[in-house]
Amino acid sequence: MRPIKLNLSAFGPYGAIESIDFREATDAGLFGIYGPTGSGKSSIFSAIAFALFGEGAKEEQGIGTMRSDFADDALLTEVSLQFELGSKRYYVRRIPDQPRPKTRGEGQTMQPHAAWLFDVSSVAIDDVSPDCCGIPLAERKVGDVGRLVEELLGYGAQQFRQIVLLPQGRFERFLVSNSKDRLEILRELFDVSLYRKLTEKLKADAADVRREIEDGYRLNGQRLAVEGFASSDELSAGIASALEQFELSRLAVAETSAVLTLANDAFAAAVSQEKLFVEVDAASAALEQLEGKLPEFEVVRARKSRAELARRMADLDNGLMDARMRHGSAVTAQADASEAEVRARDAASVASASLAELRSHEDEIETLGRKVDEMGRHKQVLVDSAERRAEHDKALGALDSAKQGYDQAVSDQQQADRSFEEKSAAVAAAQRDALERHSLIRRRDSLKIELDGAHAHHSASQALEKAQAEYDSAAAAAMDAQTRHHHAGEEEAAREGDYISAQASVLAERLEDGAPCPVCGGSDHPNPAHGTGDAGLLEKAWRGAQSASIAAAKIDREAQSRASSAKATLDARQATLSGLVVPQRGISEIEAEYHHALAAIDKLGDIVDLTLLAKEVDELRDRKLMAATKLLQANSTLGDATTAEALSRQGYADRIASVPEALRDATVLQAAIDAARADLERRKKAISDALERDQSSQATLIKAEAAHQTASTLLNECAGEVESKRATFDARLIEFGISEAAYRSAIPDVALIGELEGSIAEFDRELAAARGRQTAARNNVGSAERPIMEPFRLSCSQAQAAADEASRHSAEARQKHRSLLDLQTSLADELENLQSLEQASGSLRGLAEAFDGQNELRTTLETFAIGAMFDQVLEAANLRLDPMTGGRYRFERDSVSVGGRSKRGLDVRVHDIQTGRAREIITLSGGETFIAALSLALGLSDVVEMTHGAIRLDTIFIDEGFGSLDTENDAGTLDQVLQVLQDIVGERRSVGLISHVPLVQQAVPNGFSVRKGVNGSVIESRLQ
Repeated sequence: MRPIKLNLSAFGPYGAIESIDFREATDAGLFGIYGPTGSGKSSIFSAIAFALFGEGAKEEQGIGTMRSDFADDALLTEVSLQFELGSKRYYVRRIPDQPRPKTRGEGQTMQPHAAWLFDVSSVAIDDVSPDCCGIPLAERKVGDVGRLVEELLGYGAQQFRQIVLLPQGRFERFLVSNSKDRLEILRELFDVSLYRKLTEKLKADAADVRREIEDGYRLNGQRLAVEGFASSDELSAGIASALEQFELSRLAVAETSAVLTLANDAFAAAVSQEKLFVEVDAASAALEQLEGKLPEFEVVRARKSRAELARRMADLDNGLMDARMRHGSAVTAQADASEAEVRARDAASVASASLAELRSHEDEIETLGRKVDEMGRHKQVLVDSAERRAEHDKALGALDSAKQGYDQAVSDQQQADRSFEEKSAAVAAAQRDALERHSLIRRRDSLKIELDGAHAHHSASQALEKAQAEYDSAAAAAMDAQTRHHHAGEEEAAREGDYISAQASVLAERLEDGAPCPVCGGSDHPNPAHGTGDAGLLEKAWRGAQSASIAAAKIDREAQSRASSAKATLDARQATLSGLVVPQRGISEIEAEYHHALAAIDKLGDIVDLTLLAKEVDELRDRKLMAATKLLQANSTLGDATTAEALSRQGYADRIASVPEALRDATVLQAAIDAARADLERRKKAISDALERDQSSQATLIKAEAAHQTASTLLNECAGEVESKRATFDARLIEFGISEAAYRSAIPDVALIGELEGSIAEFDRELAAARGRQTAARNNVGSAERPIMEPFRLSCSQAQAAADEASRHSAEARQKHRSLLDLQTSLADELENLQSLEQASGSLRGLAEAFDGQNELRTTLETFAIGAMFDQVLEAANLRLDPMTGGRYRFERDSVSVGGRSKRGLDVRVHDIQTGRAREIITLSGGETFIAALSLALGLSDVVEMTHGAIRLDTIFIDEGFGSLDTENDAGTLDQVLQVLQDIVGERRSVGLISHVPLVQQAVPNGFSVRKGVNGSVIESRLQ
């Protein structure tokens, strides 16, 4: 990642808008960012970190602290960064959470955190802005922007602080981190997830196999236990017992089957004999039932005879019914015709009366026609006066416009007068405030210088006191740690002597004359060792004392390092305090006067431009004169419009004087004409309709009278026909000797004559068959006695139950034997499979345990891979450390003993060529620690970029630390460090240095300067 442009707005110490163009600086390779302490150099990199990740350069720096105290309330805090990544360019922009003034009304509202990310590869670098930002990748959503930035860069905020931005006082953390913390950092930087996933996969597969084997053995035991066996031998004995039980059950089945056969044969013979007696009973019952129906069928035969007579009477009865129906219809028709004649006569009377009534009002129709003609003439008058009406409406509009213009002119003149008076008063007040402000500002600046000096002296005094206390504490702790280290060494030597003496005595007890010594190999043993005590306990005591001695040595080294560091800090604090001027007054007194001056300045308000105010007064004076002129013109226009309106109104009134007041509106007049015409047409149509109804009702009356006469004649004819048909029907009844009631009751049976004949014949056949069946059944029985069935049935049931029980026992015994055989076979197959699986998976389980750290070195595969990568980091770091230290120091990994083997962890030491020994990092001086940390960070950056194709470290930044090189190693070491950094630049990478050391500024002139002022800091370019 190579930064191109950084824009800051109200960020940190920068109260206004600042822009940094990195192009020429990164092209130069090695550049610096310089400025006094507290000017805001590190804030530049907080801005870069915030733009990319939404976090500061320091983890503990919250977003709320990024708002500048020097910025105006209306200026929002905002950061944007344009950066290059390979052949692509991106533009990221962020606005943090912050209060801002409301757009409407007073008070403040909260501006939420928002972020944007764009691809600006197709946009010129200098054209990129919030309004011209290429292709959007994510907008406003903070989480989406952060995720995409991390995907593009290949690392997150924590790794950014470790390998790209080395923050002030923090880039030594990785150097002094313990193995656990360093492991977490390296795990995130190097993608060794493949080894972790492989280990987890092998562990899961091995666990599955192990679980499968255990479940298989457990299931076999459960299956035996369910059948009641504790072992396979018991199962074999159970199979033999089940076979014996099955053979016995088969004999029982044969015996019960024979008994069942005899019982069934006896029962079958009894059933056959019983069927003959059952047939006799059934035949007698059937005959008795049929003979009981004889009276019923005599009635049926009588119904058949009457039905045949009724069939012969049907033709005369139908004729009589037809005549009666025609007579009834004639009666109804004669009544309907009579009613229709009455209705027609009444309707004719009503129509004649209505026509006479309407004709009595024909004179009103003539009057209404004359009224319509008169209103037509009024309408023509209105049409002829339309031009005068338009002229009057135009005059009214002009009058209204003139009134509005006059009112506006009056309002404008009053407003111009007020504005001129107010602005004149403001000019006078601003002139007074300007004089007073100039005096207060000079006093404020003088007090600020005095106050800053007092604060600096007070802070330096406090820092000196704190450094003195820390040094006293560290010196005492160092003395105590040194004493404890000496005592622990003596204790270790004593315990080791005891242990060696006890071990020697054990060996001496086994010496034999003439036999070689297992230690020296000699055959003579002139002075065997004599010791006491348990060798095992003494070894344990020696090991404990040895661990305590090692721990005491480490504590001693750390304590000596802290004491040395505290002494250096104390000396620096004393030098700082001696270089400051002692204040003449107290801080509280100066602050009170300073704040009083600030309050007086704030009370005066914003600075006013007097030249602009004077110009505004002149403009308002001209505006006042112009408003007075416009008022005179508006007054004249209003008088002319009033006269024109009065003349046009009178001319229009004279023109329409002949038209009644109520009809002068054209719409009202037209509505009256339409209503009169409609009434006229309605009256004429009513007379026409009444005449038509009168003629129609007279014709209807004539037709009704003729229909009534015809219906009366037909009624008389039908009455005569009914009398003739009735006489013929009565003569036929007498002839057949049947009454009319008997005939009527027999009519339904006429349709059933065939059915009645069939039922009678069927009954006769069934009666004859039943009598024959009874005779045959009695002959079949003869003289035999009827058997009792219950004893035979009970015997069969008992025999069947016994046979079923024997069969069930036999089937159960057979199934038991077969199931035990199947279980034996299944268990044998399963045991063979489990043994094969256990043998085949042995390598898998061993490999999974080894990868998971269950090996002699107690190291997981992932940790081993990270250690291999860390070796590359140390090799790359040594390429930087060697020239920076003149070949004196070299990094190496620490080793610990595990189970008799040497295990290399992630702890780091430096090998000192001068002493030939390895040293702990904490024993290095301040300058040496800076060089070591810088070398390790540069090596880490090299390996990360080399091994991770998605990560490009085109630019890295180093914040402070060069001051320690000057104070401890003079300028020679600084030159060596800068030369190594210059070599890195030669490897296509640019490096930015943040420093206040003059020698660094002289050696690296290219870059930027941060200048601190009373209104915030300003960034200036230093490019040569």
